[in-house]
Amino acid sequence: MFHQGIIFLLASFTCVFGDIGSSSKLATPHVLPNATVQNKNTNSFSEADYRKIFSFTKKTKIYQHFSYEEMRARIINVTTWEVPLDIKNSFPLYLAGYDYDKRPVWVFEVGKVDFRTIIAQGEEKVAQARRYLFRVVSNIIKSFVVMDTPEEEIREAVFIFDMEGASLGQVDYAPSWAEFARLIRKYWDFTIQFVGGVIVLNANYVAKLAVDVARPVVGALLERVEIYGSNKNFYLPKLLKRMSIKNIPPWYGGSKDFKPLIVLS
Repeated sequence: MFHQGIIFLLASFTCVFGDIGSSSKLATPHVLPNATVQNKNTNSFSEADYRKIFSFTKKTKIYQHFSYEEMRARIINVTTWEVPLDIKNSFPLYLAGYDYDKRPVWVFEVGKVDFRTIIAQGEEKVAQARRYLFRVVSNIIKSFVVMDTPEEEIREAVFIFDMEGASLGQVDYAPSWAEFARLIRKYWDFTIQFVGGVIVLNANYVAKLAVDVARPVVGALLERVEIYGSNKNFYLPKLLKRMSIKNIPPWYGGSKDFKPLIVLS
């Protein structure tokens, strides 16, 4: 029942938030100013980065038996892997900056991800996507380290999910549901450790119904979720309570001089 509720919530994020039309045509990701691009096949991880990631993975069912050396080798393997171009371009994700609590703020343009095409290509392509997502998570945890001090350790990130362009056509596909279920069962205890908050933008009126249905099952998670529509005048003040305007993209009402720190593409 727990996993069913989580799957329902994720499905809600990917279909009922934003445009609920059935079109499968995806919107184009925002054009970002020049930034550090972390999709090159180079190993830029430090020993501190490896140890930080290991501090999370050792608390999970899937990775609990990995030694530090084994996890370090896995991270090196994944971060130096030649990622297929279509996979790189399928997940528009960037580090906007840090909030007032020194937590990284990652923006994921969920509504522009073509989940269906990836899954429809079969297990080999899905396996590539899973491998790339491990790489993404490794980079997310790496972004904590820069703010760590002897007095304070950062162990959470804030995520902005932009649902603009999302459509029912992306999840009205049985294999998508099966893959969501596998991912949640396998990696839930990993990701829940570092999700400090989720801000959903460009949601529509259906979101409230989805949240109300999921609340009895995933109440703890929903305490970390804020859901807003497309009115910048309403959600921008909420964002500004968390972070400086320089860390907010202009398409969300932020600074015209915004520049992401890292782009994962």
